[in-house]
Amino acid sequence: GVDRWLFWKQVISTNLLVITINLLGGLSLGILSFATTLYNGYVLGYTLRYGFSHFGTAETLRYILPHSMEILAIILSCALGFRLGVLVWQELSPRPRAPGIRRSELFAIAAAYLIVIIASFLEAYVTLPKT
Repeated sequence: GVDRWLFWKQVISTNLLVITINLLGGLSLGILSFATTLYNGYVLGYTLRYGFSHFGTAETLRYILPHSMEILAIILSCALGFRLGVLVWQELSPRPRAPGIRRSELFAIAAAYLIVIIASFLEAYVTLPKT
């Protein structure tokens, strides 16, 4: 059968890396965050289109919906990466700027990581078929 602990470690490490890359993408003035958002949107769109046309709506959603928490965390981390890009841009700009990162943004960063941890656990221990 599948070693769920090993599978969970693999899923969580991949997801945490994606979230971190999206957040740090702000250091590139949001360019990396934009690129990863574009890539993830393309992959999700392609997967949905392929699934709908080959397997139907119900079957496709059956396999995609368990990943909705991960998708939410990825979108959230991309948005936060854009925000960090704005902060970096403001730091580099000689014009007056808005205050730095806010408490709500720190909370959102923590939420993105927590969502991914929970989603990874659910993927490994709930949605992964028993073999």
